[in-house]
Amino acid sequence: MKIFALYLKLSIIEKPEWFDSFRAIYDKPYDVHLTLIQPRYIEDEQVPLMKLKVDELIHKYKFTDEYKIIDFTELICEKEDQTYLMMLFPKDFGIFPDYQKALRNSLGEYTNYIKEISREYESNFKPHITIGRDIPEDLIDQAKSYFNEMPVIKATANKLVLSVVSDLSIEEVKNPNNLTIFNY
Repeated sequence: MKIFALYLKLSIIEKPEWFDSFRAIYDKPYDVHLTLIQPRYIEDEQVPLMKLKVDELIHKYKFTDEYKIIDFTELICEKEDQTYLMMLFPKDFGIFPDYQKALRNSLGEYTNYIKEISREYESNFKPHITIGRDIPEDLIDQAKSYFNEMPVIKATANKLVLSVVSDLSIEEVKNPNNLTIFNY
């Protein structure tokens, strides 16, 4: 049994100078990304067919340059259990909701989510990047203070990444041997 997820790898091309240090304090060391398909379980023997489906779908979507640059302009903080999550949302969702829906439909037979709440997230997909996780309540105002004047954070989306891992540890998720990169 494996776990897979699909995400767009983002390269930040415009950011405030404090952005990297902010993420070092408030986030885990994941690459900046936009998750399209949430982590799900898959049988080992199903992986090749699933990769084929993703490859076929990616060739149907043509990402013009206008969709490859994303302006993140809105900060949202949500309380999860006893801590907070900080996310940046784009000004324009562009083609990404349609693309995510097509991926979700193509991979509809793989429905064994790691977290059941992910099913709802995918159904109500709103592209975003997570920039802070597990922030204690006593630090949330300090974290928000970085965004008193919301900067525009620009990113490019140029690769679709399929992660197939044994567990969700940072080492597994960042191991290049566990990643299939689809350029578009």
